[in-house]
Amino acid sequence: MLSVFNIVRLTVYLAVIAFSIVVLGLAAFFDHIIIDGNLTRFIPLAIFVAACTLLILPTLLLAGLLKRVLFIVQVRSELTCAGFLGLLWFVLGLFTAIEPKTVMTCEYEAGDFFSLAQDGSASGSDTYSNDMFQLQYNVLKSFAILNALLLIAYFLLLLVLALSQHRLGRRHVWTSGVTSFSFFGPQSAAGSSLGADTSEETLTNKYRRFLPSPVTAKAAPKPSPKPLTQAPRVEQVGSPQMKAGGHYIMYIPPPPQPRRKGSGR
Repeated sequence: MLSVFNIVRLTVYLAVIAFSIVVLGLAAFFDHIIIDGNLTRFIPLAIFVAACTLLILPTLLLAGLLKRVLFIVQVRSELTCAGFLGLLWFVLGLFTAIEPKTVMTCEYEAGDFFSLAQDGSASGSDTYSNDMFQLQYNVLKSFAILNALLLIAYFLLLLVLALSQHRLGRRHVWTSGVTSFSFFGPQSAAGSSLGADTSEETLTNKYRRFLPSPVTAKAAPKPSPKPLTQAPRVEQVGSPQMKAGGHYIMYIPPPPQPRRKGSGR
């Protein structure tokens, strides 16, 4: 199930891609029928901005579907891409907004009207007038401004969310995947590319099965030492102490007898 942030991200990107396709088609059409001059400098800029957008945004969407967190879908990389594209669309929208609305000179003229057939020659049907050009020009300008607003708003939203998570102590948010990081809820296990918890104990338990046995034996927690019990004191057995007034039996050895001298014969 997609999170709220992923739904917002997908909606913004799909809308910008759709508007970019329209802008690219109109700019290519203008480049084909309008003679180059000082008033046509917006055409190559519109083609460049739309082409960059159609190259970057689908890449971000496809990379976000992968389980592996790539560098391009990290928060810092997506901020860079969204800010860069938003700035380009802002420049294009500003350039087309201040461009004077004059009648362009076209390659295929037929009085006040001109038209194009499939082979590129002039045709008498499906005429293309300067009023139609002004209408398409306004569409290009409006879509450029809308793309700028969408990308800049998404850039500011992602920046505010990343800064709030950074202030909460989740400094790994900048290297985490945009689609897998939980901005509005508790951090999930797959929320970061480099690991949500970088403590030594967590990393050791997580990667213990990939380490050789001496490393795991060293990293294993040591058992707490048992408290030493004091050995009972053993009293030495000796002669009992005599107390006054007590009755005791004492053994008194007999005195040695003198040796008898034999009589001499």
